[in-house]
Amino acid sequence: MIIFHHWLSQYESLLLKKNFSAKTVNEKRRFLKIICNKIGELNLCEIKPIHLKSIINGYVLADKSSTAKSMYALIKDVFNEAIIYGYIENNPIWPLKYPSQRVKRARLLFDEFLALTARAKTNYPAYLYNMFMLTIITAQRPADVLEMGANQLDYFIKDDHLFIHQQKGRKYIEIDKELKLVKKGSKIALPLDLRLNIVDMSLRDIIEISGGKQYFIEFKNKRVEYWRVNRDFCKLRDELFPSEYWREYNPPSFFEIRSLAERLYRQQGINTQVLLGHKYSTTTELYNDLRGREWQHLRI
Repeated sequence: MIIFHHWLSQYESLLLKKNFSAKTVNEKRRFLKIICNKIGELNLCEIKPIHLKSIINGYVLADKSSTAKSMYALIKDVFNEAIIYGYIENNPIWPLKYPSQRVKRARLLFDEFLALTARAKTNYPAYLYNMFMLTIITAQRPADVLEMGANQLDYFIKDDHLFIHQQKGRKYIEIDKELKLVKKGSKIALPLDLRLNIVDMSLRDIIEISGGKQYFIEFKNKRVEYWRVNRDFCKLRDELFPSEYWREYNPPSFFEIRSLAERLYRQQGINTQVLLGHKYSTTTELYNDLRGREWQHLRI
């Protein structure tokens, strides 16, 4: 028999051999520590579904369905590897259902976006308004927007286009103590003349307005971290729209600007699957789901 925390230590060494990014490895290590603190002293073969259910359900009850799903996937792999190594014959997570929960986060509507940008422009540092506009015009994820610049490695301007190598989808492995890129994210090139008509602004316009030296979005001449964007966005959102405004929904996050951009560009006739860098059209269709917040008008 093997004590579970001994196996978790062995499993942790296997993570570096899998095609995970450094960020993902760190997240999984954090989850492994949580698992170890809860049931690490048990024998591996004595762990039952009820032990695992209590860990996963803690996140479900806290309305953290994404974290619950990540924890489920990690636990499943931990025990699958234990089967491969001959320590156990069955995976105790098999009887448990994959965590699922209805998405409760509200979509951001265009009128709400206008109210937020108007307040950001007058009451907050200039970077926040620029971040709003660059995000809705490029329709990219916040992590990518914050890395954009004229001469960055994965984000650069060439031939009147902004070239973007999206972070999502990239995978790295450690070789000789160096991280090597083994899988690339989507690569897209947006014309600088790309214009979102409803805000009457082009990509070229917002780049000129932002005026960053190294990155388009800067605060005190430094690259902005996402925690600052999220903090200021949430503060601004809650100033204008108190929690009861959203009714049965959770308030929208900054990421919802990307979804709003998809819907606005779709109305312009832009190929939003290419714009968002999605491999499958079904993924893009999810962004077009208003989650019951607005009437859909039939055009004739």
